[in-house]
Amino acid sequence: MTYTDMTRTDMTRTDVSGPDMTGPEMTGPDATGQDSTGYAPAAPDSALFFGAVLKTIASTRNHATDQQAYADGVLEPAGRIRAAEQEAAGRPLTAHETGEVLGLLETTFRTKRTPDEERAYYLQYIERVSGVSLASLGVSAP
Repeated sequence: MTYTDMTRTDMTRTDVSGPDMTGPEMTGPDATGQDSTGYAPAAPDSALFFGAVLKTIASTRNHATDQQAYADGVLEPAGRIRAAEQEAAGRPLTAHETGEVLGLLETTFRTKRTPDEERAYYLQYIERVSGVSLASLGVSAP
């Protein structure tokens, strides 16, 4: 089963449902940097970014059994992400800060042994919800 085949009642999809992405505001920028509504796209919202990353960590299933590795590779990075969220205090993040947070997320994926398809799904979710362009940070789906 792929993530695109899942229904809203599946646990992994229920925990990550985001805003409706069908409106004109989600059509994206054109060649002039404006979206179809005529407005320049807003800067990514750091609160939405942190929320999506932390929701991803909480939603991904742990396929590993080592509790010490879980503490070191999931709980500790999640704590560092929360600390970065408090430090940012709602201000826009730099590309470097965003990259560091995504690196910590990758650590949790490796520790939990998250399958590539699930990683790709959550990275796309984070990009869609937060507006952070992962491609511009050099992040690609596995």
